[in-house]
Amino acid sequence: MFDDSHYPSSSLPPLHYLDSAATCLIPEQVVAVNQRYLQFEHANSHRGFYPLSSDLTDRVENTRQQVASFINAPCAQQIIFTSGATSAIHQIVQGYFADKIAAKHNIVTTVAEHHANFVPWQQLAQSVGAELRIAPVKASGEVDIELLTELIDENTLLLTISHLSNVTGVENPLEQIINQIKSINSSVKVVVDGAQYIGHYPLDVSTLGCDFYVFSGHKLYAGFGVGVLFCHQRVIEAMSPVVFGGGMVERVTNNQSLWQTGIRRFEAGSLNAQAIVALAAAIEYIQFARSNDAQLYMSELSNYLRQRLSAIGFCQFLVATDKATPIVGFNLKGIHSHDVASILAEHNVAIRAGHHCAQPLHSYLNKNSSIRVSLALYNEQQDIDAMIDGLEKAHTIMAV
Repeated sequence: MFDDSHYPSSSLPPLHYLDSAATCLIPEQVVAVNQRYLQFEHANSHRGFYPLSSDLTDRVENTRQQVASFINAPCAQQIIFTSGATSAIHQIVQGYFADKIAAKHNIVTTVAEHHANFVPWQQLAQSVGAELRIAPVKASGEVDIELLTELIDENTLLLTISHLSNVTGVENPLEQIINQIKSINSSVKVVVDGAQYIGHYPLDVSTLGCDFYVFSGHKLYAGFGVGVLFCHQRVIEAMSPVVFGGGMVERVTNNQSLWQTGIRRFEAGSLNAQAIVALAAAIEYIQFARSNDAQLYMSELSNYLRQRLSAIGFCQFLVATDKATPIVGFNLKGIHSHDVASILAEHNVAIRAGHHCAQPLHSYLNKNSSIRVSLALYNEQQDIDAMIDGLEKAHTIMAV
């Protein structure tokens, strides 16, 4: 384990938790912040003049600034709080692109996207008769940049792409991709799904050059209930709200409503302040870990995972990469992934089996399903060893 922090979710019963790509366990520091909030600090932010509410408003806005600094966004007023990455993507789809797309346009994406970053764009394109163009991935798992750029033309409205695959853990070289895309058609907007990237690597959206970037707090040790939508200044003023209610209006009459200026017009209703406060604590935890060689620790652990899996002759990786990543997709020869997951569960090893909300990728790879192992800061070598022992037992029992 990276540090001495206690993760309550992993203590009863003893569990080798290797499914952090689904959601991260919550460190004690974040749990403590949640408990203190519920006991002493709960209120409705941005509503009251009394200290309990106004102090919480300050904390929410301070967290907004904290998020901006964490991803190196130029301004806190480019950070919108959502309920998660999925809702953030829908805000982009309906709030920015729905009134701009026409039948002549095309949307470019990749075959490796999570359904949350595939289905909304598919549905948007179909709603107006536009074309959805899908770039393949190479044998290494990276998007094929040459073929991707061939899909871009004067009618391309946007590119939407994941930063890190939720199935294979392969990182796309986004800065290179975005530069090439913009050199072909500078008006193309770029949407990045960073849900899997944000918890593992430092992010600099200013250098990246994207127009939108989304992620969820629960993939960042914060728990459920909050997501982040970063919008570049060049797009935020042209985006419309898609959820209406309290907190986002400036004035309402019988005949019309006027929205607030700035990002608050995208945050209708009562903000999930508890989740936002937890996000602040989780970011502090991540920053502390990174200042104490967490990147090196995770790199070494990822290498150990790759080495142990490579050493068993019946492991079949989904993609042919030698890069050690904190997320690995594979199958065991002759055994269905669900059977493997069931046997591992009997030995208190938690992994993911199925298509991982990425059916187009599995179809492209000619796989019905796969096993996914994903690491986080609370993991250690003995978790990987326990999984390998379970895989060997599964092979002994099930292999034909």
